[in-house]
Amino acid sequence: MNPSTPLRVLLVGTIPGARPPTCDPALDVAATPAAALTRYERERSDEAREALVMRPGMTPALFEVRPLGARAWAWVQEATGEMRAQRAFLAACHRYTDADGHEHAAKVEAVGKVTLAGDEWLDTIFDAFGAAAVREVAQVAMDRAEAGPGALAPFALPRGLMLPR
Repeated sequence: MNPSTPLRVLLVGTIPGARPPTCDPALDVAATPAAALTRYERERSDEAREALVMRPGMTPALFEVRPLGARAWAWVQEATGEMRAQRAFLAACHRYTDADGHEHAAKVEAVGKVTLAGDEWLDTIFDAFGAAAVREVAQVAMDRAEAGPGALAPFALPRGLMLPR
């Protein structure tokens, strides 16, 4: 995986046992082998996503998650709790493709050397997908930044460790 390439992320859920489920409605969790879900959660790669089983006639929404640069990472780390997740989301996710294949893009602005989506974007995603979606996309961006570009499966590494290339 090229570390500068944005990831196209499918929501698989971040809250174990949540009711209602927080995964994309197109994802057939019952028909997807646990190993395939685990692999996707670890890698977030296109290849791992292709192994997930979708419900017939349904397409998932895909969020484009850009890598966080050093300045964006510092801005994200100034906040705590929900605000940290919201900042990571605004810095990393500026577009998504909905279940109908339509692409939606945020209005972005440069703040110094950091490009951020506006608060309206956060409201749009929150209203359409909920807080769990914002947190999941943000966590992908933060995990990727912490693991660094050499990690093969950055979303499963213990803190402070990287896998060799």
